[in-house]
Amino acid sequence: MFFNLLKFEFNKLFKRREFNIVLTLEIAFISIAFICASMVLYKSPTSELPSAYQLWIGYDNANFNFIKFIYYLFFLTLPACIAYSDTFLEDRKERVLNFIVSRCNKGLYILSKGIVVFFSGFIVIFLPLLIHQLLCVVTLPLYTASEVIAGNPTYDKYYLTRFYFSQLHTLNPYLHNLLYIFLDGLFGGAIAIFSYAISFLKNIN
Repeated sequence: MFFNLLKFEFNKLFKRREFNIVLTLEIAFISIAFICASMVLYKSPTSELPSAYQLWIGYDNANFNFIKFIYYLFFLTLPACIAYSDTFLEDRKERVLNFIVSRCNKGLYILSKGIVVFFSGFIVIFLPLLIHQLLCVVTLPLYTASEVIAGNPTYDKYYLTRFYFSQLHTLNPYLHNLLYIFLDGLFGGAIAIFSYAISFLKNIN
């Protein structure tokens, strides 16, 4: 029963217009951000090119990045809420809630929706960020001459000493970026679950 509910909810998610629109817009924004960053580097000397991990949109550096600021201010929260968080309200509005609950356990119904809601928030954040990193890897060298500044590795620079998981960054900066992509995805999932929980408030019509 539970797995049938999960399958049903996942089918609804992948066919849902809002989810597909949000995911498409996220990927489009990420692609535009990558193109803009690449245009700045066009015809730059090889010695001045950043490594692929340094061009990732979520990478922390000393320079202010307006596109990154816009992405993390709006595109890391709103899409996660829009994707599938209102699914419970949608069922209630379409008057199918009582019909569904009468044929299955209500707790399993709510749990299955919660799992799919979390997945929707996770994937609309995780996948675009992962695609951006992959685009950087395909376009730029994994490591470049800019890794060494005045004879010191780049991770010895002051602003990098403030990194969370700095030892992982020193070991492998790509794993470090991947960890942040995963954490951003978890944040998106948490935001989606929070929005889903709000839909259970009795004063929502």
